Amino acid sequence: KKELRRKREFPHIKKSVGRYFKSIDKDLCDFEIKWHESGKPCVVINSTDKIDISMSLTHEGSLLLCSVGNVTQAIDLQTVSKKSISDWRALLGDSKYDKIRNFEDKNLDYAATALWSVNEVIIKADKKIDESLLLEKYEDKKYYLFRLGNVRVLSCVIRFSRGFDRLFSFLLGEQDLLSDHEVNEKLGYGDKYFDFHADYSKVEKQLVTVNKFPVTFKNNKLKSRRVYFTSYFDW
Repeated sequence: KKELRRKREFPHIKKSVGRYFKSIDKDLCDFEIKWHESGKPCVVINSTDKIDISMSLTHEGSLLLCSVGNVTQAIDLQTVSKKSISDWRALLGDSKYDKIRNFEDKNLDYAATALWSVNEVIIKADKKIDESLLLEKYEDKKYYLFRLGNVRVLSCVIRFSRGFDRLFSFLLGEQDLLSDHEVNEKLGYGDKYFDFHADYSKVEKQLVTVNKFPVTFKNNKLKSRRVYFTSYFDW
């Protein structure tokens, strides 16, 4: 059963590795996938070039996710499980459960599933959870950012049109402590994307206001012969 599953996974792994090679402007060379006793996959490149590559896989039902990069990769996907307080405490253990005790009155299942998923990521990264683990930042039922020393793991809620919500967790890497401003920058909320100011600096000496903000695409499944800016872009 395990060999059959790995055989089915290989085309997806090859596609992910190919995308990684393309991102570093290299031709895809021959490679092998070897498996540690723990079940962790390892990419072995058959090339004289020195290529740093790391890979991580996660399964959840029929879903398979693969992450490839030049630094340590560790990902995990978990369906949000509905359990009682006593069940979560028994599953996580007292020391881990204490990290999310404050969620007993609000969405405990999301925070507990996030912690379980983060634990899996930390194991895949060859780290070990200790008392220094803490929930550094969160927006309930959206994301949970955990820190273990200088290692951070982000767990994000993913909603599907059908079925239960899932939590996708991934290693952010080892880094120095960041300020709130720096964390926001890494999550995409930088001051350079949002700006508002007014001045008289133009030649006509008239008051000019400037409001800068990101423009994104709207979700639109209906095609039309006429194209209007407001139909396809959102701000």
